Amino acid sequence: MPRHRFVLGLVLVGCGIVVCFDRLPSGQGGAVNGFVRGDATADGEINLTDAVAMLWCHFAVTGCPTCADAADVNDDGLNDITDPIYCLNYLFLEGAQPPAPFEACGPDPTADDLVCESFVPCPPVDADTIPTANGDLVITPVEHASLVLRWNDVTIYADPVGGAAKFAGLPAPDIIFVTHTHSDHLNRATILAVAGEGTVLVVPQAVSQSLAGQGGTAGIEQKLLANGGNAAVAGIEIEAVPMYNARHVKGEGNGYVLSLGGARVYIAGDTEDIPEMRRLEAIDLAFIPMNLPFTMTVEQAASAVLEFKPRVVYPYHYRGQDTRRFKSLVDAESGEVEVRLREWYPTS
Repeated sequence: MPRHRFVLGLVLVGCGIVVCFDRLPSGQGGAVNGFVRGDATADGEINLTDAVAMLWCHFAVTGCPTCADAADVNDDGLNDITDPIYCLNYLFLEGAQPPAPFEACGPDPTADDLVCESFVPCPPVDADTIPTANGDLVITPVEHASLVLRWNDVTIYADPVGGAAKFAGLPAPDIIFVTHTHSDHLNRATILAVAGEGTVLVVPQAVSQSLAGQGGTAGIEQKLLANGGNAAVAGIEIEAVPMYNARHVKGEGNGYVLSLGGARVYIAGDTEDIPEMRRLEAIDLAFIPMNLPFTMTVEQAASAVLEFKPRVVYPYHYRGQDTRRFKSLVDAESGEVEVRLREWYPTS
């Protein structure tokens, strides 16, 4: 008998058709960090030791995987005998590969009661949410002006720079928004590295011209919008709004207002305290810059936010500024605006 069939036979005889490792952690919610399905030992590889670890957890009640989602190899929301069998079938009998996330780190796409206490091979994902009519909008700060939004199976990158490693563990973008041409917002190499099949690049004319001068983005569809322009991509309504300051003349760059699931999201880009921003209405989520000398002071940003009153606001693009003061100014004048302070300048 081939060795792999003998191993699978031992698993079936030793366990029977019973739950083999019901002592894994469980509770409401999905993984705190990204994970790779099938890598129960969280060592960066999927092999026989993962199936053994699942069984050992049951029989010895020690060494249980710290990520129940990773041990849910068939993604049925349970940790039972079918998971090591699925793993062994994949490894030795040319069975189907585990469902996503499998080839790269990622969140659990299936709602269940399993949790992932830790999964060291995948970088932490600092994700927040706000509710919409069609499910939660998930917000992931990346760095400086780069951010990721996920909603209704659509993934959005805004101003991605810094290389693909900055976005490890996140799905490829369906839409990439670029606000203007400066290098802390526009990086052709990063766009080419993170774009997937069917990615649409939404940009102002100046960004398109800059990319063309750097060699272009062959194979990536571009949608050009001027201030006041509108478009719809992947079920998301897009409005390009003015974004300007002492370095960017009006019309050169775009802020964006996105409408998804009834929620309106404002991505400001490099804007000063401009009247067009203060006149925005019914904004549920806003990303507001506040770094000198070209965007806004903390006081200007707080004053603008208090006027157009987004339901949730993230200060971003704030290098060296006191975001706690921004929060205190907004909190002191309004109970309607929730200020979320997050780390946009990781040290590692």
